Amino acid sequence: LAMSRSIGDWEWTAIGVIPDPDVVVLDLGQFWSENRIEGGAKVVVVAGSDGLFDARKVEFVANHLAYGLFENSSPHGGDG
Repeated sequence: LAMSRSIGDWEWTAIGVIPDPDVVVLDLGQFWSENRIEGGAKVVVVAGSDGLFDARKVEFVANHLAYGLFENSSPHGGDG
């Protein structure tokens, strides 16, 4: 993992590997007041590394989780 190698391994910074995470703070009170969530809808928080989000778009991850958690079949064919 690039992240684990970069912690305390300063020579990796020369090629752009850094141990500093991207952090997004979301005010949940503001989120609920600005977004109309229909009855029965679910809200899911996803924490993922750059390995996930470099390889997959946010929409793919959201759809995959939604079908995996709340539907009977995968959006990509097959069960589960």
